[in-house]
Amino acid sequence: MKKFWMMLITATLCVQFTAMGQPKPPQPPKVTVKNLGKPETLPPKQGKWKAAPIPGWYIHYDEAVKAAKKANKKIFVLNAGSDWDGASVSLRKSVLDTRDFQQIAKRALVLLYLDSPQKFPQPDEQVRHHDIIRERLKMKGKNIPYAVIIDVNGKVITEINGVLPKKDYLEIIQKAVAGDLGHK
Repeated sequence: MKKFWMMLITATLCVQFTAMGQPKPPQPPKVTVKNLGKPETLPPKQGKWKAAPIPGWYIHYDEAVKAAKKANKKIFVLNAGSDWDGASVSLRKSVLDTRDFQQIAKRALVLLYLDSPQKFPQPDEQVRHHDIIRERLKMKGKNIPYAVIIDVNGKVITEINGVLPKKDYLEIIQKAVAGDLGHK
């Protein structure tokens, strides 16, 4: 019996020490935004920026604003962690990939995805861009997923924190695009 317990303790210690030696997944660099009174200039989209995990979504704020102005639409900005956050994955499956959301988006929204992946890091300039936008829209420090609907001037119309039932999520979006600001 003593031999059994010694083997169990030895195995447990081996597993713990092995896990301690494993490298942590890369974290995006911390970027601090200075000059809060005056918005920092966004880095241009150049080089190989990582595409949004959902086709048809913009990844650069200026491009989304330009498209929204041209189409006379509002901008749906999603802050999410596509490859590590279960709630972000759930939101995508339960709301964003649905036909109902797609129809509203096609009619009234330009979609902007601010992703924070961990398994597949983004270029530094893309991380910096996303952090600047999160700061401007007061999304920093909020739970993920976190979405806001803004006008082309960057004014927040409404915000949606976390994952809600599809019906509730879509209702908030529909009221925001119709001009009913009661859900802020």
